[in-house]
Amino acid sequence: VARRGCDIGAVCTGAHILAEAGLLDEHKCTLHWENLPGFGEAFPEIEATGGLFEVDRDRFTSAGGTTAIDMALALRPQVMFLDIQMPGASGLQVAAAVADDWPTEAGANTPQQAPSPMPLLVFVTAFDQHAVAAFEHAAVDYVLKPINAERVAAMVARIQLRLAQTRALLTNPGDAAQAVQRAQTLDAA
Repeated sequence: VARRGCDIGAVCTGAHILAEAGLLDEHKCTLHWENLPGFGEAFPEIEATGGLFEVDRDRFTSAGGTTAIDMALALRPQVMFLDIQMPGASGLQVAAAVADDWPTEAGANTPQQAPSPMPLLVFVTAFDQHAVAAFEHAAVDYVLKPINAERVAAMVARIQLRLAQTRALLTNPGDAAQAVQRAQTLDAA
């Protein structure tokens, strides 16, 4: 995902999955202060700050829910990792707020920014009971903790596929319209 030039954002403990996948190597990050000691033990080579949010090249991390909304709207990452329970706002609340306020027109945030698709949402949590609600908020994946390497690989493959589909839709809108029409025809049959 990162090698393809994808901007990636994570909220609170979502930084854990980025670190587990090697996506924070040689990057600074932040997460909620309660999680800093455990993160530091698990990933001593990654510099974790206690700031509200941290921007390091194409990696954006936020300490908690409400700052994640501002971060996502200002920086427009292509992928966001959210936890269900976060300080300030839940991951579901963040997803809803970002969707409600996502700019859909050129210049909605600044004149030089063109409209961009909503970030792909990946929920990383210990709570399986919120999966349906997460997918209702357009989640591309729902990862349960503890996370293992196989699950991270499957999640990364799913993200890569969705990013490729999004790029195809943006670069070939006629092809996308035909694909939607074919899918609607199949659904009607």
